[in-house]
Amino acid sequence: MFARYRRYAILIIAIVAAVLTPTPDVVNMSLMALPLYLLYEAGILIARITTPASSHLDNI
Repeated sequence: MFARYRRYAILIIAIVAAVLTPTPDVVNMSLMALPLYLLYEAGILIARITTPASSHLDNI
């Protein structure tokens, strides 16, 4: 489900990274956004691995 909203997640991550970085530098914002995005993708991957196969069939 979260993979569907990846575009919005990237936008929100970019906004959060821009707010959290003290300088208006794009490099610092990218250094903040990259770990946030990797954590988001890791969460999607962990959710796919730990979700039982029967619940996938229920959503179809």
